[in-house]
Amino acid sequence: MEKIVFMLDSPCDITPEQTKDLDIRIAPVTVTVNGITRRDFYDIKREDFWKELQTLPELPKTAMISPETFLEMFLKAKQDGFTHVIVMPLSTTATGTFTSATTARALLEEEHGGGLTIEVIDSRNYSYLYGRMAYEGAKMARDGIAFDEIVKYIGDIIPRNQALLWVYSLNFLKKSGRITGMSAFVGETLGIRPILWIRDGLITPVEKIRGDKNLIPKVIEISKDYIDDPGNQDMILLYADVPEEEIARCESMVLERIRPRSLTRHPIGAVISINTGPNALALVFNGHPVARDE
Repeated sequence: MEKIVFMLDSPCDITPEQTKDLDIRIAPVTVTVNGITRRDFYDIKREDFWKELQTLPELPKTAMISPETFLEMFLKAKQDGFTHVIVMPLSTTATGTFTSATTARALLEEEHGGGLTIEVIDSRNYSYLYGRMAYEGAKMARDGIAFDEIVKYIGDIIPRNQALLWVYSLNFLKKSGRITGMSAFVGETLGIRPILWIRDGLITPVEKIRGDKNLIPKVIEISKDYIDDPGNQDMILLYADVPEEEIARCESMVLERIRPRSLTRHPIGAVISINTGPNALALVFNGHPVARDE
């Protein structure tokens, strides 16, 4: 009989509460601030970290998860009676964690005699875009769905799993080197806000909007070109340190103008917010499938 466990890295932004009744295990990315290193998911409260980010002159340092960490997790899963493992880390376009997991799988075979069926999947995505795939997959495993069917479900949904991301400050894009200091200064002065399309491991600018009040209406307008059959899907609004009234305004407009089956909130975690900045929102949806050669 199959006993399946999911293993993810902490940038998946699954919350601790979501792991309590499902077989989901989280490998933490470490975050170092002022010489102090903490483990994402375990040692960091995201709401406090958003506030902390606002005060830092430089971005915190993060460290990729090692093969040894995954090997320890595989051995623990084997000890706990699991037979199958699905590992799904942050996109290979952003990190080498996928390689760490595949290296650990080889080490398990070579040094410990195997004993587990391990599928390592390139999520091709970021934050809860891949976290929600794993969360749904873990619920399928709990309900007795076969390992191969779950792997196929994830593979089918990856090219459709997309989001539009927008930020209310350019400061963190400047700190991360994604835009120049002069561009950030001019953009902040003019109130320019970028809208980014996230899909299949890529983050592509699609529009620049002037003024915060124009952001959400433009996002909704753009989203209608990307969202596939909105009335039959469950969308997610990812949020960081954005005022409650702005989040509520976004929710109201999405429900009124896009009319998804449902819309729920989900917080952005520490590692992802280092890159987006703490003042960010993202609308997650199933879009039209994207070909890999686009």
